[in-house]
Amino acid sequence: MQIKKIFVRNFRKFLQPVTLSDLSSGICVIAGDNEEGKSTIVHAIRSAFHLKYSSTATQQIQPYNSSVMPEVAIDFDLKGTAYQLRKVFGRKGSAELRTDASVFSGSEAEEKLQDLCNVGADKKESSIWNVLWVEQGTTFGELKVGESGKRTLQAALENELGSIVGGEEGQNLLRNIKELYQKWFTPTGKDAKNSEHKQYEEQLGDVQQQWQIAVSQFEQLQSMLDELDSVRFKIKSLDDNRIMELAQKQHAALLLKKRQIDKQLQEVKQAEQV
Repeated sequence: MQIKKIFVRNFRKFLQPVTLSDLSSGICVIAGDNEEGKSTIVHAIRSAFHLKYSSTATQQIQPYNSSVMPEVAIDFDLKGTAYQLRKVFGRKGSAELRTDASVFSGSEAEEKLQDLCNVGADKKESSIWNVLWVEQGTTFGELKVGESGKRTLQAALENELGSIVGGEEGQNLLRNIKELYQKWFTPTGKDAKNSEHKQYEEQLGDVQQQWQIAVSQFEQLQSMLDELDSVRFKIKSLDDNRIMELAQKQHAALLLKKRQIDKQLQEVKQAEQV
């Protein structure tokens, strides 16, 4: 099945119509911030295929504090046929499944949908799709699949695994695994002599030892740098003190010279007066 278009209205938080169209045939990702309605879109898809239009569970998908009838429409292709599914949920709801050649309505549409996809309210506990469908917050929950679904899954796995294990591809795979195991381990599970694993462990030990030496050297270097910074600070302080002392001496000498000049000027004045 390939879903082509999704239309949702009056479904949980979507009171206004929301349409996702032109969906690609590959993986489609619905991205957005929290509470933007990503899970609501996924719930709407599942409701369209699993929930009967006249189900009593309609209240769970109605917008909060509203009595409107939720509506979901999905266009999809299945085995080369294009289908248009539309459901309006509620006691007076409706269901319609269209193709180019026919139209199914009401319970007839539900039965046709169930036959097409092996899904629906009556089979949802045994449908294989429940194995592949994981809702938000239920990742670690109990797997709800009946005996029919289990048999289908088991047959699919046996069909795929059987072609590998029983064929030439599987035998080559087993031989490669055995050769690799013998290369790395002894029959008792210990490291084989001169195995790459043992060599890597020895290399790892050497690297760890070198790393410890490097860490110790780094710590010593850091201590030396701290000590050097302290010495530089002391030298700067001494230089500052020496400069200040020299400046003070020069200032004192200038004051003494000024006094001598002042004295000489006074003597010249006195001489002029005489």
